Order: sequence, then structure tokens, then C-alpha cells
Amino acid sequence: MAQANPNDTTRTYALDRLNDSNYQVWKLKIESVLAKAELLGVVDGTEPQPAPNHADLPNWQRKNINTKAEILLHLGDKQVQQIRTLTTAEAIWVRLRALYEHNDITTQMANLKKLTSFILEEDQDVLKFLDDWQRLLDDTIISGLVMVDPMPAALLLNSWMTGNAFLMILSSLALSWSTLCQQHFSYPLCHLHGVLSSPPKPS
Repeated sequence: MAQANPNDTTRTYALDRLNDSNYQVWKLKIESVLAKAELLGVVDGTEPQPAPNHADLPNWQRKNINTKAEILLHLGDKQVQQIRTLTTAEAIWVRLRALYEHNDITTQMANLKKLTSFILEEDQDVLKFLDDWQRLLDDTIISGLVMVDPMPAALLLNSWMTGNAFLMILSSLALSWSTLCQQHFSYPLCHLHGVLSSPPKPS
């Protein structure tokens, strides 16, 4: 984390920069950064720009500069170009939301389709697969689709049930089938799938 002037509330964190496909997760992270620095009000409308000659204007202007800096430092080059003419952090925030936030039913279904078709291949790195799968799940939930238990666990189980893939997971994580159910999914879910006492066999 970069050092900053004591009078400057901006801190730069090692977050992924905004790109064409990570807006939902990026937004959650940058909101946390701004909230910690007491700058979130500049972009969410709770601290609007004061009128000219208002006593609070200089303080707001400092906050606006700091907020803009925090956002700009976490944008990709393409995204910087898209907001380069905007002068306030709130205007930048609104523009990015209009360009990248999609909470409509079409987006939700597209994310769900990606999630349900994301299958572990037999030669694929297991931990990377789990990482990528979690990102897809996060995108699906953040887009507004309600996922009640045990839907995520059932979807993950589905992604493993091809050939030797599921046994690869158990081997890589050094877990028995019953332990996996107990620690990660719950026995009722395993019984629901009818596989508590008989884990899937390799094809």
C-alpha cells in the first residue's frame, strides 16, 4: 500500500483494475476502499457538491480529487479513456455504472448459463478451476440472481460429475467423499444426490 500525505485520505490498494468483464467484483472492492477512506459519499450522492462560495466547498473539492485519484488508479487504460473528460468523481462513477453494470434478467440468465456449463476437465488444474468457478458464482449473485441453499453446492457438484474429474477433486484436496459432504455441503445435500455412501466412479 502506497504512503500518502497525512492530509490526503487517498490510499492505493493492490486491486485488479477495471476491465470489460470484472465490474461487479471491482465495484464491491472499490466501494470498500472509498468507504474506509470516508470518500464513498462523494460518489453515492450523500455528499453532493456544495454551492459556490459555500464554506464546505474547499473540503469537498479535496475529497473529490482524492476520490477521482482512487478510482482512476484502479481503471484499465480503455476505461480511463472512457471517462477522461469528466471532472467529478460522481460523474465518473455514473458513467462507469452505465457502461458496465448490467442487472437485467438477460445478464442474470447469461451468467447462470456460464455457471452451469462450466465443467472441470480431466487435465485441468483443480485449484484454478475452483477459483474461476467462484468468480462465476460471484458474478451471478452480484448481478441480482437469488441463489438459495443448496443451489451453489449443487451447481458445483454438477461441474465435477464428468469422468474422473470428481475423484481428481477429492485426491487433490485430500478429502474423502463423506468428509467433503460434511465439511462443505452438508449431509442432506449429499443424501439428496443419493451419493453419500457411494461416490461417483471413474468412467
